[in-house]
Amino acid sequence: MDFWSFLLNDEVNAVILSNEFAAKMEQKFDKDIDKSYQEKLNEWNQRPLYPRIRKLISHLLQHWL
Repeated sequence: MDFWSFLLNDEVNAVILSNEFAAKMEQKFDKDIDKSYQEKLNEWNQRPLYPRIRKLISHLLQHWL
C-alpha cells in the first residue's frame, strides 16, 4: 500500500479482478485522453498573475483544506 497517498491524498488502493471492469476503465481513460489538452511550457509560463497566485496559495494550504 502507498502510505503517502493514503495519508496525504486520501487515496485508497483496490484490487479488482475483472476483465470487464478493466475494459470499461480503459475506455474511460481513452475518453479522458481524447478530451485532454497538452499545455506547452511557454503557455504555462505566460499564465496571468491571478491563477499563479491562486495556485501558490492553494499549494501552501493544501494540507489544511
